[in-house]
Amino acid sequence: MESTGSYEAQLPAELSSVVAARRLVDSAVGSWGVGEKVAQDAALVVSELVTNAVLHTGTVVSVRVRHLDPGVRLEVEDGSTQPPVVVTDRPEDLLANPFMTGRGLALLAATADRWGSDPLPDGKAVWAEVGTGWRRPGAAASMRSSAAPEFASPPGAAAAAGRMVHIIGVPVRLLIESVRQFADLQREMQVVGLDHSGPTELVDLAETNRQISAHIGGLRQAGADMAEAALERGESIIDFDVEVADEAVEAFDQLGSLMRQINGPLGRRHLLSMPPSAEVVAYRTCYRDQISSQLEGRAARRCPFSPAPA
Repeated sequence: MESTGSYEAQLPAELSSVVAARRLVDSAVGSWGVGEKVAQDAALVVSELVTNAVLHTGTVVSVRVRHLDPGVRLEVEDGSTQPPVVVTDRPEDLLANPFMTGRGLALLAATADRWGSDPLPDGKAVWAEVGTGWRRPGAAASMRSSAAPEFASPPGAAAAAGRMVHIIGVPVRLLIESVRQFADLQREMQVVGLDHSGPTELVDLAETNRQISAHIGGLRQAGADMAEAALERGESIIDFDVEVADEAVEAFDQLGSLMRQINGPLGRRHLLSMPPSAEVVAYRTCYRDQISSQLEGRAARRCPFSPAPA
């Protein structure tokens, strides 16, 4: 496979450069007619590479996108000689790893066919190839988790003080998918909120998202803790308890309304994060309904889901 074209740009050490890099990739893949899956993976990978460079080097970042038909090669150069390090080989460890660099690079390893880092006289170049068909044997399956946890919660309980709610019969696969999708979206909304270059409506949604997450973020982190523990035990369905405050139901309702707006036409035009699957939406609805029902004094009911077939 030979390169049939390239796009490149030099970007400042600012989080707005993450958006600029994604736009560069959008322009490149659009001109080359690259497939949708490759385009999405390329945008995700360049976001992680540029975010890591901006946050951890503070130097000017050079981005280059090359066409390797049918895929693309992404190259990000910065002024730091410190090589990148992947802190885990297990995709499920991304749920618990609190370090953005490690999470971002583990995501890169899971998404790219091949990737690496080359030293330069005044820094380094981190590169990744997606959609080329040159995937390394034994590479991890593709994932979509990319945000560092915003809240620290002890395993087994949410951070909010309140009443205990019992969630019964949750497939671990759905819990993990929900955590990953929401974390990916949260990371992108954080960038939107810092960048302010998008539509005013989207920037406003990012601020609303930040305010709502401040109330129920601990519940989300509790779900990640539960999923990690269940994976270690080899379980496919779990029951768990969370401690919730009375205002959690209102916050969940606000979040549901917000997610519908984000996943609507505005978000589809301007965001790269994939919307939740129908099963994840159903799980989140069950989760919210059980909280509401049990806070009103009704007994816990099992979530109507089945484990993945063996």
